[in-house]
Amino acid sequence: MIKKVIITGAMGFIGSHTAKVFKEAGYHVTGVDRTMTIPQTVKFLDQLYVDDFAAITPSVVSINNVDAIVHCAGTSLVGLAKNTIIILDIVNLNTIQ
Repeated sequence: MIKKVIITGAMGFIGSHTAKVFKEAGYHVTGVDRTMTIPQTVKFLDQLYVDDFAAITPSVVSINNVDAIVHCAGTSLVGLAKNTIIILDIVNLNTIQ
């Protein structure tokens, strides 16, 4: 049976490399991201949902019957963080509650 993984932030630097590793290991890889920043990553995904993970309904991306969820989504812009710390907390911390 093929193992399944969902990767949030799949289009980012870490998420795209994580997707490649899982795909090469034989996993069915589902990516979720707000943007298409690294289009080359698509070749390592079996499915891609370009949307905010919090806005996606369970019927669209089922977390049932997956072997792993790897959370790589977040905002890490240091210069931006100084001015918008509350927004960064919401994006990076509130999504894991």
